[in-house]
Amino acid sequence: TLKTKFELLNSRFTYIPTVPHSMINKYQKNADLLLLVIPDTPNNSGILTGKLFEYLGSENLIMNIGPKNGDAAEIIDHCNAGKTFERSERREIIEYLNKLILNKKTFTKSNPNIKKYSRIVQAHQILELI
Repeated sequence: TLKTKFELLNSRFTYIPTVPHSMINKYQKNADLLLLVIPDTPNNSGILTGKLFEYLGSENLIMNIGPKNGDAAEIIDHCNAGKTFERSERREIIEYLNKLILNKKTFTKSNPNIKKYSRIVQAHQILELI
């Protein structure tokens, strides 16, 4: 049942309180799944957070809660880096998490599409524009 699955998921999560910024990359790289939440605001489909690019750099799986037709969802899909859910898809989110736990799905680290979203590549693109 849904409640049983949620209880299983809840036993698998670790809450990590605020840590110094210098340690964030360590936690991101060691995570099984990273949660990205796009703010629920008008026109949020164009929001790209800095966190998205940090998460891509960690080469870990991303679960995005936000607009499925948004720019963040498109990048995550293009990089095969995870999955996007609308806020209303609670059952689907729980089923996805349960599936990840049971199958131990990992991120495809060799995806070349990720490299174009790295800070170095983006800095070079900005430099070329200037």
